[in-house]
Amino acid sequence: MQNKLFVRIVAIVLAVLMGGGVLFGAIQAFAAPANVLMIPSVGDNLQVKWVIAAAVVAIIVIAALVIVPIVNKKKKK
Repeated sequence: MQNKLFVRIVAIVLAVLMGGGVLFGAIQAFAAPANVLMIPSVGDNLQVKWVIAAAVVAIIVIAALVIVPIVNKKKKK
């Protein structure tokens, strides 16, 4: 039981750190001046798209890591 609790605490801390890092990057990307984010030749804001994609993927991973154990626990009962 002690091992399961420790693993869950570590997983939660790592998930929070991952989410915080992605949100920090997203905030920095949105706060940057527009001319830094634009590619001069085509004017596409590719860097912002990658940050948004990373944020969405991180949120999906965090949600999956929270929801899957709950669903598995209910199925076992």
